[in-house]
Amino acid sequence: MLMARLPEHGQRRSATVPDVPRPSAVSGYRTALVPIFGDDVSAAAIGRVAKLIGKGGVINAVFVLPVPPQLQLQEGLEREEAQGRSVLESARIQARRAGIRIHTGVIRTRNPGAALVDEALRLDVDMIYWSTLHAPVGERRIGPTALHLLSRRPCRVIIETEGHLSEAAGHLSGAAGDTARASVA
Repeated sequence: MLMARLPEHGQRRSATVPDVPRPSAVSGYRTALVPIFGDDVSAAAIGRVAKLIGKGGVINAVFVLPVPPQLQLQEGLEREEAQGRSVLESARIQARRAGIRIHTGVIRTRNPGAALVDEALRLDVDMIYWSTLHAPVGERRIGPTALHLLSRRPCRVIIETEGHLSEAAGHLSGAAGDTARASVA
């Protein structure tokens, strides 16, 4: 609730102000897009994103479901989509434990990189946190999706790989004491 003094009358009036995420004191980020592929959500990755955006931040976790060309975008792959929704529920629980608001969704696409750029622009996020640790085999290093994100760069792009965090990203430890390398672009 915000109290404001009306200049002409000297009276106070209250108004409800929408809850806008405030940037983290550490990083300046307040919103993040976290693409998820496959069946594993890394609690450590969600924890690292939570540390980057702070308690007032919002994670937008999206399960990316690549659709082969022989199928219609909205048809088939029901089992995979149900599995994705289960993974997103796990992400939702992890974010809540970290005290972070989270929004989830499924993206069915033929081009994950372009779909993620569009989603980042639509949501107006501060960063995309791309973890190669649980990405599909062809994406484990800097694959086609990461290259597309880096070439279009709709916002800050942080890429987590095995190892330890780079100096540019700062040190963020995971839940089990594991660490990761993050490249900031």
